[in-house]
Amino acid sequence: MPRPARSWLSAAVSAGYLPCLERLTRTMASPECCYPAPLVERAPLVLWLLHGRGLAVLALHGEERQAAALMVTAVKATAGLAGGDVCRETALQQFADIPGALVARAFETVGVQEEDGEQRQEPALQREQQAKLLRLLSLCIARWLPRYAALLPGAWNAAGPGRKDKAGPGAHALLLRSGRRMVRLAGLARGAAEGRGDARAAESWGRLLATCGGIAAAKGGQGQADGVAGKQEEASGEQDGRDLTALAALLPPPCDVAVLPACRNPLCCNLERDSEAGLQLVACGGRCGDNGCSGEGPCCCRMCLDVKRAWHRLAT
Repeated sequence: MPRPARSWLSAAVSAGYLPCLERLTRTMASPECCYPAPLVERAPLVLWLLHGRGLAVLALHGEERQAAALMVTAVKATAGLAGGDVCRETALQQFADIPGALVARAFETVGVQEEDGEQRQEPALQREQQAKLLRLLSLCIARWLPRYAALLPGAWNAAGPGRKDKAGPGAHALLLRSGRRMVRLAGLARGAAEGRGDARAAESWGRLLATCGGIAAAKGGQGQADGVAGKQEEASGEQDGRDLTALAALLPPPCDVAVLPACRNPLCCNLERDSEAGLQLVACGGRCGDNGCSGEGPCCCRMCLDVKRAWHRLAT
Protein backbone atom coordinates (compact mmCIF):
# COMPACT_ATOMS: atom_id res chain seq x y z
CA MET A 1 0.00 0.00 0.00
CA PRO A 2 1.48 3.39 -0.94
CA ARG A 3 2.22 5.84 1.79
CA PRO A 4 -0.43 8.48 2.49
CA ALA A 5 -0.24 11.50 0.22
CA ARG A 6 2.07 14.19 1.49
CA SER A 7 0.40 17.23 2.92
CA TRP A 8 1.50 19.41 0.00
CA LEU A 9 0.05 16.93 -2.50
CA SER A 10 -3.27 16.75 -0.67
CA ALA A 11 -3.39 20.53 -0.53
CA ALA A 12 -2.51 20.88 -4.21
CA VAL A 13 -5.13 18.36 -5.32
CA SER A 14 -7.78 19.99 -3.12
CA ALA A 15 -6.92 23.40 -4.55
CA GLY A 16 -7.52 22.24 -8.12
CA TYR A 17 -4.03 21.30 -9.28
CA LEU A 18 -5.22 18.59 -11.69
CA PRO A 19 -7.53 20.77 -13.84
CA CYS A 20 -4.95 23.57 -13.69
CA LEU A 21 -2.23 21.24 -14.97
CA GLU A 22 -4.52 19.90 -17.67
CA ARG A 23 -5.46 23.38 -18.86
CA LEU A 24 -1.81 24.43 -18.98
CA THR A 25 -0.89 21.27 -20.90
CA ARG A 26 -3.66 21.71 -23.47
CA THR A 27 -2.76 25.35 -23.98
CA MET A 28 0.98 24.83 -24.31
CA ALA A 29 0.79 21.66 -26.45
CA SER A 30 -1.86 22.88 -28.88
CA PRO A 31 -0.59 23.87 -32.35
CA GLU A 32 -3.04 26.78 -32.22
CA CYS A 33 -1.52 28.12 -29.02
CA CYS A 34 -1.03 31.89 -29.21
CA TYR A 35 1.57 31.90 -26.43
CA PRO A 36 4.44 34.16 -27.61
CA ALA A 37 7.01 31.33 -27.49
CA PRO A 38 7.29 28.81 -30.38
CA LEU A 39 6.48 25.15 -29.86
CA VAL A 40 10.15 24.21 -29.75
CA GLU A 41 10.43 26.27 -26.56
CA ARG A 42 7.08 25.24 -25.07
CA ALA A 43 7.43 21.49 -25.64
CA PRO A 44 10.11 20.81 -22.96
CA LEU A 45 7.90 22.43 -20.33
CA VAL A 46 4.90 20.35 -21.41
CA LEU A 47 6.90 17.12 -21.23
CA TRP A 48 8.42 18.07 -17.89
CA LEU A 49 4.91 18.43 -16.47
CA LEU A 50 3.71 15.07 -17.80
CA HIS A 51 6.04 12.60 -16.13
CA GLY A 52 4.29 9.23 -16.07
CA ARG A 53 4.95 8.33 -12.45
CA GLY A 54 3.85 11.73 -11.26
CA LEU A 55 0.63 11.39 -13.25
CA ALA A 56 -0.01 8.00 -11.64
CA VAL A 57 0.29 9.50 -8.16
CA LEU A 58 -2.05 12.34 -9.07
CA ALA A 59 -4.52 9.89 -10.59
CA LEU A 60 -4.56 7.87 -7.39
CA HIS A 61 -5.22 10.82 -5.09
CA GLY A 62 -7.23 13.13 -7.34
CA GLU A 63 -10.94 13.23 -8.15
CA GLU A 64 -11.63 10.53 -10.74
CA ARG A 65 -13.08 12.67 -13.54
CA GLN A 66 -10.29 15.23 -13.20
CA ALA A 67 -7.65 12.48 -13.11
CA ALA A 68 -9.14 10.79 -16.19
CA ALA A 69 -9.26 14.06 -18.14
CA LEU A 70 -5.63 14.82 -17.26
CA MET A 71 -4.55 11.30 -18.25
CA VAL A 72 -6.23 11.49 -21.67
CA THR A 73 -4.81 14.96 -22.27
CA ALA A 74 -1.34 13.67 -21.39
CA VAL A 75 -1.70 10.81 -23.89
CA LYS A 76 -2.81 13.20 -26.64
CA ALA A 77 -0.10 15.78 -25.93
CA THR A 78 2.83 13.37 -25.69
CA ALA A 79 1.67 11.36 -28.71
CA GLY A 80 1.33 14.54 -30.74
CA LEU A 81 4.87 15.63 -29.87
CA ALA A 82 6.20 12.09 -30.43
CA GLY A 83 4.85 12.21 -33.98
CA GLY A 84 6.55 15.52 -34.76
CA ASP A 85 10.08 16.85 -34.90
CA VAL A 86 10.15 18.77 -31.60
CA CYS A 87 11.60 16.95 -28.56
CA ARG A 88 10.67 13.67 -30.19
CA GLU A 89 12.89 11.38 -28.12
CA THR A 90 11.69 12.78 -24.80
CA ALA A 91 8.09 12.74 -26.03
CA LEU A 92 8.36 9.06 -27.00
CA GLN A 93 9.75 8.23 -23.58
CA GLN A 94 7.03 10.16 -21.76
CA PHE A 95 4.30 8.66 -23.94
CA ALA A 96 5.60 5.12 -23.38
CA ASP A 97 5.82 5.65 -19.62
CA ILE A 98 2.22 6.74 -19.00
CA PRO A 99 0.44 3.33 -18.98
CA GLY A 100 3.43 1.57 -17.46
CA ALA A 101 3.36 3.91 -14.47
CA LEU A 102 -0.32 3.13 -13.90
CA VAL A 103 0.37 -0.60 -14.15
CA ALA A 104 3.15 -0.28 -11.58
CA ARG A 105 0.80 1.65 -9.28
CA ALA A 106 -1.85 -1.03 -9.75
CA PHE A 107 0.62 -3.75 -8.75
CA GLU A 108 1.27 -1.82 -5.54
CA THR A 109 -2.32 -1.00 -4.64
CA VAL A 110 -4.50 -3.97 -5.56
CA GLY A 111 -2.35 -6.77 -4.17
CA VAL A 112 -0.77 -7.92 -7.45
CA GLN A 113 2.98 -8.17 -6.99
CA GLU A 114 5.26 -7.48 -9.94
CA GLU A 115 8.41 -9.09 -8.56
CA ASP A 116 7.48 -12.76 -8.35
CA GLY A 117 3.98 -12.96 -9.82
CA GLU A 118 2.41 -14.03 -6.53
CA GLN A 119 -0.53 -12.26 -4.95
CA ARG A 120 0.20 -11.56 -1.31
CA GLN A 121 -2.12 -10.66 1.49
CA GLU A 122 -1.12 -7.07 2.20
CA PRO A 123 -3.04 -4.01 3.38
CA ALA A 124 -4.84 -2.45 0.40
CA LEU A 125 -6.53 0.83 -0.41
CA GLN A 126 -10.23 1.14 0.16
CA ARG A 127 -12.35 -0.77 -2.35
CA GLU A 128 -13.48 2.31 -4.23
CA GLN A 129 -9.94 3.64 -4.57
CA GLN A 130 -8.86 0.34 -6.04
CA ALA A 131 -11.80 0.33 -8.43
CA LYS A 132 -11.02 3.90 -9.46
CA LEU A 133 -7.41 3.07 -10.27
CA LEU A 134 -8.45 0.05 -12.34
CA ARG A 135 -10.97 2.16 -14.27
CA LEU A 136 -8.32 4.78 -14.98
CA LEU A 137 -5.91 2.08 -16.15
CA SER A 138 -8.52 0.61 -18.49
CA LEU A 139 -9.33 4.07 -19.85
CA CYS A 140 -5.64 4.83 -20.35
CA ILE A 141 -5.03 1.60 -22.25
CA ALA A 142 -8.05 2.23 -24.49
CA ARG A 143 -6.83 5.72 -25.39
CA TRP A 144 -3.13 4.86 -25.51
CA LEU A 145 -3.06 1.71 -27.66
CA PRO A 146 -4.45 3.27 -30.87
CA ARG A 147 -1.88 6.06 -30.65
CA TYR A 148 0.83 3.47 -30.08
CA ALA A 149 -0.32 1.57 -33.16
CA ALA A 150 -0.11 4.76 -35.21
CA LEU A 151 3.47 5.34 -34.04
CA LEU A 152 4.40 1.68 -34.45
CA PRO A 153 5.63 1.55 -38.09
CA GLY A 154 7.96 4.49 -37.56
CA ALA A 155 9.25 3.00 -34.31
CA TRP A 156 10.05 -0.33 -35.99
CA ASN A 157 11.93 1.39 -38.78
CA ALA A 158 13.76 3.82 -36.52
CA ALA A 159 14.85 1.12 -34.06
CA GLY A 160 16.50 -0.95 -36.78
CA PRO A 161 19.83 -0.64 -38.62
CA GLY A 162 20.29 2.40 -40.81
CA ARG A 163 17.65 4.42 -38.96
CA LYS A 164 17.28 8.06 -39.94
CA ASP A 165 14.99 9.17 -37.13
CA LYS A 166 16.06 12.01 -34.86
CA ALA A 167 14.97 10.14 -31.75
CA GLY A 168 17.46 7.74 -30.20
CA PRO A 169 17.06 3.97 -30.47
CA GLY A 170 16.50 3.75 -26.72
CA ALA A 171 13.29 5.76 -26.96
CA HIS A 172 11.92 3.55 -29.72
CA ALA A 173 12.91 0.37 -27.89
CA LEU A 174 11.09 1.66 -24.80
CA LEU A 175 8.00 2.41 -26.89
CA LEU A 176 8.01 -1.06 -28.47
CA ARG A 177 8.52 -2.77 -25.12
CA SER A 178 5.76 -0.78 -23.45
CA GLY A 179 3.42 -1.35 -26.37
CA ARG A 180 3.95 -5.11 -26.38
CA ARG A 181 3.20 -5.18 -22.67
CA MET A 182 -0.02 -3.15 -22.99
CA VAL A 183 -1.23 -5.19 -25.96
CA ARG A 184 -0.56 -8.33 -23.96
CA LEU A 185 -2.47 -6.92 -20.99
CA ALA A 186 -5.47 -6.09 -23.20
CA GLY A 187 -5.33 -9.55 -24.76
CA LEU A 188 -5.21 -11.21 -21.36
CA ALA A 189 -8.16 -9.10 -20.23
CA ARG A 190 -10.09 -10.33 -23.25
CA GLY A 191 -9.16 -13.90 -22.42
CA ALA A 192 -10.24 -13.45 -18.80
CA ALA A 193 -13.60 -12.06 -19.96
CA GLU A 194 -14.10 -15.02 -22.28
CA GLY A 195 -13.20 -17.38 -19.46
CA ARG A 196 -15.91 -16.01 -17.18
CA GLY A 197 -18.47 -15.92 -20.00
CA ASP A 198 -18.65 -12.14 -20.29
CA ALA A 199 -19.17 -11.78 -24.04
CA ARG A 200 -19.72 -8.00 -23.86
CA ALA A 201 -16.40 -7.38 -22.11
CA ALA A 202 -14.56 -9.78 -24.43
CA GLU A 203 -15.99 -7.99 -27.46
CA SER A 204 -14.93 -4.61 -26.06
CA TRP A 205 -11.32 -5.70 -25.57
CA GLY A 206 -11.32 -7.48 -28.92
CA ARG A 207 -12.59 -4.37 -30.68
CA LEU A 208 -9.78 -2.32 -29.14
CA LEU A 209 -7.13 -4.81 -30.28
CA ALA A 210 -8.64 -4.93 -33.78
CA THR A 211 -8.58 -1.14 -33.95
CA CYS A 212 -4.88 -1.15 -33.13
CA GLY A 213 -4.11 -3.66 -35.84
CA GLY A 214 -6.21 -1.79 -38.38
CA ILE A 215 -4.53 1.53 -37.71
CA ALA A 216 -1.07 0.01 -38.00
CA ALA A 217 -2.07 -1.61 -41.30
CA ALA A 218 -3.46 1.67 -42.60
CA LYS A 219 -0.12 3.31 -41.80
CA GLY A 220 1.63 0.88 -44.11
CA GLY A 221 2.95 -1.57 -41.53
CA GLN A 222 1.11 -4.82 -42.20
CA GLY A 223 3.82 -6.87 -40.53
CA GLN A 224 3.70 -4.63 -37.51
CA ALA A 225 -0.09 -4.88 -37.43
CA ASP A 226 0.19 -8.65 -37.28
CA GLY A 227 2.56 -8.22 -34.35
CA VAL A 228 0.15 -5.92 -32.53
CA ALA A 229 -2.87 -8.14 -33.06
CA GLY A 230 -1.01 -11.31 -32.18
CA LYS A 231 0.84 -10.34 -29.03
CA GLN A 232 -2.01 -11.48 -26.83
CA GLU A 233 -1.39 -15.02 -28.08
CA GLU A 234 2.25 -15.09 -26.98
CA ALA A 235 3.39 -17.84 -24.64
CA SER A 236 2.94 -17.05 -20.97
CA GLY A 237 6.66 -17.45 -20.35
CA GLU A 238 7.25 -13.69 -20.42
CA GLN A 239 8.89 -12.31 -17.34
CA ASP A 240 5.71 -10.54 -16.22
CA GLY A 241 3.23 -13.03 -17.70
CA ARG A 242 1.72 -14.26 -14.45
CA ASP A 243 1.56 -10.76 -13.02
CA LEU A 244 -0.28 -9.34 -16.03
CA THR A 245 -2.67 -12.28 -16.00
CA ALA A 246 -3.69 -11.51 -12.42
CA LEU A 247 -4.07 -7.81 -13.16
CA ALA A 248 -5.98 -8.40 -16.41
CA ALA A 249 -8.61 -10.42 -14.56
CA LEU A 250 -9.42 -7.33 -12.48
CA LEU A 251 -9.61 -4.76 -15.30
CA PRO A 252 -13.04 -3.46 -16.28
CA PRO A 253 -13.54 -3.42 -20.07
CA PRO A 254 -13.39 -0.09 -21.94
CA CYS A 255 -17.13 -0.30 -22.63
CA ASP A 256 -17.82 -0.07 -18.88
CA VAL A 257 -15.57 2.93 -18.26
CA ALA A 258 -17.74 5.99 -18.89
CA VAL A 259 -15.84 8.52 -16.80
CA LEU A 260 -15.39 10.85 -19.78
CA PRO A 261 -17.19 11.48 -23.06
CA ALA A 262 -15.17 9.75 -25.76
CA CYS A 263 -14.67 10.87 -29.34
CA ARG A 264 -15.03 7.78 -31.52
CA ASN A 265 -11.99 8.72 -33.59
CA PRO A 266 -9.29 6.49 -32.03
CA LEU A 267 -6.62 8.99 -33.12
CA CYS A 268 -8.39 12.11 -31.85
CA CYS A 269 -5.83 14.82 -31.08
CA ASN A 270 -8.25 17.60 -30.24
CA LEU A 271 -6.82 19.83 -27.49
CA GLU A 272 -9.48 22.51 -27.69
CA ARG A 273 -11.15 23.86 -24.56
CA ASP A 274 -9.70 23.75 -21.07
CA SER A 275 -10.35 20.07 -20.38
CA GLU A 276 -10.99 16.77 -22.10
CA ALA A 277 -14.20 16.64 -20.08
CA GLY A 278 -15.35 19.83 -21.81
CA LEU A 279 -15.24 18.55 -25.40
CA GLN A 280 -18.60 18.81 -27.13
CA LEU A 281 -19.45 15.61 -28.98
CA VAL A 282 -22.03 15.25 -31.72
CA ALA A 283 -23.44 12.06 -33.24
CA CYS A 284 -22.37 11.31 -36.79
CA GLY A 285 -26.00 10.68 -37.79
CA GLY A 286 -25.12 7.53 -39.68
CA ARG A 287 -23.02 9.45 -42.20
CA CYS A 288 -20.37 6.73 -42.06
CA GLY A 289 -22.60 4.81 -44.44
CA ASP A 290 -23.40 1.11 -44.21
CA ASN A 291 -19.99 0.14 -42.86
CA GLY A 292 -21.04 -1.09 -39.45
CA CYS A 293 -21.73 2.36 -37.98
CA SER A 294 -25.18 2.67 -36.43
CA GLY A 295 -24.98 6.44 -36.21
CA GLU A 296 -24.62 6.71 -32.45
CA GLY A 297 -20.85 7.19 -32.33
CA PRO A 298 -20.09 10.78 -31.30
CA CYS A 299 -17.15 12.79 -32.61
CA CYS A 300 -15.75 16.09 -31.43
CA CYS A 301 -15.07 17.78 -34.77
CA ARG A 302 -15.37 17.43 -38.54
CA MET A 303 -11.83 16.06 -38.91
CA CYS A 304 -12.51 13.28 -36.38
CA LEU A 305 -15.77 12.46 -38.14
CA ASP A 306 -13.86 12.01 -41.42
CA VAL A 307 -11.25 9.80 -39.76
CA LYS A 308 -13.95 7.72 -38.09
CA ARG A 309 -15.72 7.27 -41.41
CA ALA A 310 -12.45 6.17 -43.06
CA TRP A 311 -11.78 3.76 -40.20
CA HIS A 312 -15.20 2.11 -40.66
CA ARG A 313 -14.43 1.60 -44.35
CA LEU A 314 -11.06 0.05 -43.46
CA ALA A 315 -12.53 -2.19 -40.76
CA THR A 316 -15.10 -3.62 -43.17
